[in-house]
Amino acid sequence: MSIFRCHCLPVFSLIFVGLIAGSSFAQNVSYPTSQTNYTFKSKYGNFEFTGKALKREGEFVQFRTTDRTEIWIQVKHLSDPTLSYLNYLNGQGPAPTDLAGGPSTPGTGPGSMTNNPNSGSPGTPTDNGTSAPMETKPADPLKGDPDKVYTPGTAIDVLVDSKWYPGKVFARRPSDNAYFVSYSVDGRPKSGWIPAVELRPQGEEQPMTADPMEDDAADDMSSGDLSSFDFKNVKITAKDPVGYVVGPMNKGDVLKLQYVSGKWKTWGGLATASPDDQIPAGGNKCRMGICALFPNNDLQKLTLVPGQTVNNPFSWTADRAYDKIILQVNDDDGDFASNPDRDVTYAISIERAAAQ
Repeated sequence: MSIFRCHCLPVFSLIFVGLIAGSSFAQNVSYPTSQTNYTFKSKYGNFEFTGKALKREGEFVQFRTTDRTEIWIQVKHLSDPTLSYLNYLNGQGPAPTDLAGGPSTPGTGPGSMTNNPNSGSPGTPTDNGTSAPMETKPADPLKGDPDKVYTPGTAIDVLVDSKWYPGKVFARRPSDNAYFVSYSVDGRPKSGWIPAVELRPQGEEQPMTADPMEDDAADDMSSGDLSSFDFKNVKITAKDPVGYVVGPMNKGDVLKLQYVSGKWKTWGGLATASPDDQIPAGGNKCRMGICALFPNNDLQKLTLVPGQTVNNPFSWTADRAYDKIILQVNDDDGDFASNPDRDVTYAISIERAAAQ
């Protein structure tokens, strides 16, 4: 009996240690803030962006891109070098071989323009830094260069119905040189994957006639409709970056929100998460966001509406004057078009600050 116990105890100890190690690996991880920018890539090379890793929660990792956009990606979609880098940040492995040479190819720094060597696109830079001749040119002279490479954070113009609108690059898909961009058409912010031929560096070729947001912003500020109002029900859809336009707010104005009904989600096909739950599915990814939309189409997330407002309305006070305040689902990946087509209803009110 003593021999049996002598042989089995080490085995049980190893199993116990393994369970502890597995449990600690699955726990939440916060990555060091002192890290440099790194180019993170997907498992199959169809998605990449430059930035920093913030934290891991279960099977999701939160990143912040170089243009301050925060996104969540499942671990199973990340490439082996990216996983090795995350382990290195967590003190669980050596530095990846590509870290010393920069976040992309050797000789390039963070945020540098890179090409996919397997894309086979004409005009790809050669080893000596020169470009091979283009085999074809776009037939429409207004279109952009199909082989132009843009880095995340680059200000670009997007071609829509023969007109150019300002936008910004969030991520690159090397397989077909397409880009996930955020832009605005006639005052409505949009986002999605756009091929390089429909992009150009901002301000090139024909000048834009006007910022599409200027007229809307001017109308809002000149309407004179800056009075206080009691609670009224409004719907916010999960598929639209501008779920609901609250309008202009001055410093000291108070916006109150109270959940009424509805469910949505920022992934999958079923809308099963309530933004008013104490802990909604996906954490804050299904919360209601209060954002500022600026005349240059930049969108700034100001705060998130917490849960359990159905009996206790949430109040937010404007810290400055804003041309346009909007409500939207807190979709960190920016791909609103792929969200389930559902909306939620909130009762909102505004208390205007006394004129100074």
